[in-house]
Amino acid sequence: MSKIIHCNQLPTAVPLGYLAIIDGKTNRTSKDFLNTIWEQLDFPKAQNHKWDAYLDWMRDLSWIDINLVSIVILDFESFLKDEPDKKKYFLSDLEKTVFPFWKNDAEIVFDNDKTKLKDINVYCIN
Repeated sequence: MSKIIHCNQLPTAVPLGYLAIIDGKTNRTSKDFLNTIWEQLDFPKAQNHKWDAYLDWMRDLSWIDINLVSIVILDFESFLKDEPDKKKYFLSDLEKTVFPFWKNDAEIVFDNDKTKLKDINVYCIN
């Protein structure tokens, strides 16, 4: 089940699956974050790095062959610090758009192909 986990360090005995690491110190703006997440999750290159496209690709991830995707945000306090409203947007979109899609709709979208289904865990490291 997808979730946001706030912690002081990454749990050591937790499977991480496909791993994306975001350094909060160097991702203080939307532009920085969107460029980094595009690279880390290998989003298709032809797309504009915008929030709407990010949400679309977070509800696809079909090119990732692993069912578990972990996004680790180091120094979460600094993450999107220059745009605090975008940090709220990021967390809200995970909980209201991305996670519900993977829980309720993905199986239908991907024609019951369980190999395409994803659990997404976001570790917010202080």
